[in-house]
Amino acid sequence: MAIDIQAHARGDPLASDQAGAVALAYAALSSYALGVSVLWNSLHPLLIPLVILSLVPEERKNGVLGLVTFAGLLVAMLVQPVAGTLSDRARTRWGRRRPFIVAGTLGTGALVLALGQAADLTTLVALYVALQAISNVALGAYQGLIPDLVPLARRGLAAGAKSFAEILGLIVAALAMPALVGDGRTGAGFAAAVVVLALAAAVTCLAVREPLAAEPFAVPAPASRARSPGVGAPAGVRADRPAVGLAAAGLLAGARQPDLAWLLAGRLCFMVALTTIQTFALFYLRDVLRPPDYLSLWRDLTASIGLAVLVVSYPAGLLADRLGRRRLILVAGGCGAAGALLLLGAADPGGVLLFGGLIGLAVGLFLPSSWALATDLVPPGQGGRFLGLTNLATAGGAALARLNGPLIDWANGLSPLLGYQLMLVLTALLFAAGGLLTLRVRESGGGERSAAG
Repeated sequence: MAIDIQAHARGDPLASDQAGAVALAYAALSSYALGVSVLWNSLHPLLIPLVILSLVPEERKNGVLGLVTFAGLLVAMLVQPVAGTLSDRARTRWGRRRPFIVAGTLGTGALVLALGQAADLTTLVALYVALQAISNVALGAYQGLIPDLVPLARRGLAAGAKSFAEILGLIVAALAMPALVGDGRTGAGFAAAVVVLALAAAVTCLAVREPLAAEPFAVPAPASRARSPGVGAPAGVRADRPAVGLAAAGLLAGARQPDLAWLLAGRLCFMVALTTIQTFALFYLRDVLRPPDYLSLWRDLTASIGLAVLVVSYPAGLLADRLGRRRLILVAGGCGAAGALLLLGAADPGGVLLFGGLIGLAVGLFLPSSWALATDLVPPGQGGRFLGLTNLATAGGAALARLNGPLIDWANGLSPLLGYQLMLVLTALLFAAGGLLTLRVRESGGGERSAAG
């Protein structure tokens, strides 16, 4: 039976005190986030690097990995807001988000399976770019579900549940994938990621009930919780704007609405830092520590970071509603910077795991707090479009992080391991900048109201 999660309407469990119904609703809503997390936390840090190792010379591996994924993420950055906008406007008997999620998931599965069979670099690039495009059709629509259906006062909680699912996906990928591909069976890893994504999509699409076309899609904020004049629909982002030129629209909106601009800048810095470490961790461990089994060490490091995030993310969502989003983001930036700098002196696997856990703490604090801050700014009925524009910082940061690959190879050519040292210093600076820049965003969410009350 479908779960109705439309807030303040038809006895929504998210608006009640029934903890079991609330937990079930959030689990259904977050299921697709888990599947997407398993997919990309298998592809980017492990499966694609292993394929690249078989296709290019050793001294070019970081640069090729960075440039290939950079090209795909540029496509993602453009496709996701367009897909979100189209889903904002869609009116079908199956809802406006679900048709995009289903179509995007089917296309994603086919392309992932083909990617695992790529026999040359040109084929790998073409399949990866196409994969980013079709995957973000689904993701652009999915991200509109939270602002569509979750009450403003519960969005920190919803963001915490989503982050919990994403990090659970990271841990599942870290623990399962090395065992699947340990004997060179990369095809098994690609297939397993597709199966998990398909099951997760089925849960969200079957269990989450979207309103019919005649019903309201947005939950208006009560008058007592009205947004401050500086927080709302960003100028230049209108429901009737054609679904083209959205990257330019995002820049224009940021210029006219400072809160959005600071949010995007802080998120961009944090995501560049986080994605840099995630992308090049496998090669870093392999080249710097030279363990006998670098796949096992990568598994342990990724799982330790994921566990730290998993423990922190859900409570961080609750704290974001009570204490304010910006405070937690500032602490996250400090923890991330400290962890990256301490990794410079790590000489054994134990140190790497310990300092990696500190970065995991930073991510666990940042993800739900930043997401809740973004949903606070969403204009009613424009969740897909607005969060797609917010993704300009997320996907843009992930794309820019890939450009560190050629820098790492170049610096390593000048002096052994210099590239990895520069990588850690840069990520420390970016973590700190992400926390500081977000302080400029004016809050209107639950944290500020709770503090005032």
